Amino acid sequence: MPRSYSTWKPIVHVFMNLLMSVIGAGMLSLPFTFAVVRTGDAVVLIVMVGLFMGLTAHALLHAHAQVAMREEAMGCIGAGRNWASYRSMAMQVAGVRFGDFVSVVMAVGIFGGCVGCIRIIRDMMPHMSELIYSSFTTNDYDALGDSQQSLFQNTFLWVVFLVVIFPLCSLKELSALKITNYLGFVCSLSLVIAVVYRSHMAQHASSFNLPKHSANTTAHHRTRLPLPATEDVSSIARFAQCISIFSYAFTMHLNLLPLFIQLRGKCTEPIRQTRDRMTACIVAVVVLCVLLYSIFGFYAFRLYGKNIQGNVLINMQHDSFMQTPLVAVFVTVLVTFPPLFHPQRVIVEELVFRRPAVEVSRSRRLITTAALLLAELTTAIWVPSIEVVFSLVGASTTVMICYVFPVVMFTRLSSWTKISFGPMWFLLLWIIVAFVSCMGLRTVVFIVSNK
Repeated sequence: MPRSYSTWKPIVHVFMNLLMSVIGAGMLSLPFTFAVVRTGDAVVLIVMVGLFMGLTAHALLHAHAQVAMREEAMGCIGAGRNWASYRSMAMQVAGVRFGDFVSVVMAVGIFGGCVGCIRIIRDMMPHMSELIYSSFTTNDYDALGDSQQSLFQNTFLWVVFLVVIFPLCSLKELSALKITNYLGFVCSLSLVIAVVYRSHMAQHASSFNLPKHSANTTAHHRTRLPLPATEDVSSIARFAQCISIFSYAFTMHLNLLPLFIQLRGKCTEPIRQTRDRMTACIVAVVVLCVLLYSIFGFYAFRLYGKNIQGNVLINMQHDSFMQTPLVAVFVTVLVTFPPLFHPQRVIVEELVFRRPAVEVSRSRRLITTAALLLAELTTAIWVPSIEVVFSLVGASTTVMICYVFPVVMFTRLSSWTKISFGPMWFLLLWIIVAFVSCMGLRTVVFIVSNK
């Protein structure tokens, strides 16, 4: 039994880390897509994008495993660790300049994702500030003037970043986030369960003696939907934006290779065996996310209907039953932010200091973390809404990071001509890249033309 536990423990930790690298703020825009396209189409697109992401993640993993096996065959066991980042893999493809280009694209993409997360945190500040203020004082929060409420919200925001976000984002390795990963998963699951239960309550409002339309109330200051479900928008534009949002929500490639190295541990087992275990983690993450996203999107849309916002939290803040789950959402966004931020910091450190991130001093790591967080916090102030952020990021840099780069690396670095059905995999992957790239371009054109 101890041996079995010691075998499964690192696999479970890596699985949870990979899962919480995927589940996060992007989940909150998913219900909006059910208002953009028909429910059945939305579910099909979730399954399709999940499959696409799983295939390209496996392609990236396969390419890295091939490089690692060649390096370890010529050197010592564990030499493959030197190629456990996007930049190092890109350098294997076309040299240092291509490696720097890939790093810049990744840094920009992750920056956009982090800005979206911070925007969600800012959107929740009025609700969370009122909750905190009411919990620790006997005074009425609404009695405060606008300036006092704004001061309290800004103070609370800075406290959250200084006490929670900054320390977590300054951690040297992803493995240090084990506890927060489990906490984030529990909070995400509780949100889905709460939405399902609330939806059933709304359907049986008379039995529960609830107002029938209480769940459909929305924010008084409603954000504008960038792609309203009306007949004046083409079906291609609808599908393209949904695919972009789903692509962002399924992003798992950023931490894939570092987690693969973590799974290898002391490199005592063959790379192929570790690769197969990591592949199983990828499959499990995709299946679980497809289920969670489909259930959450369907029931949230059934609950709030056509009034659903690009950020579903805006609907929840005006639903009295969802006040407690909102706290779970807030915790989820906080604990899933560091796994998203970590690869960005690593990329910037490698670009600026020209050395592996593990060799960067603690003082430089803290300065880099502070500078990036400050830049993202400043940018989040003028961002219009999160669905625009996630659509644009999903349509541009996510296409490059999660589709184009992995398939290029698979093509150049793996012996795909020698594996079973290699030409078929090669053709399928490039068809996926072409399709998603066209959808991404259509989304960017739509967002820019409708500003």
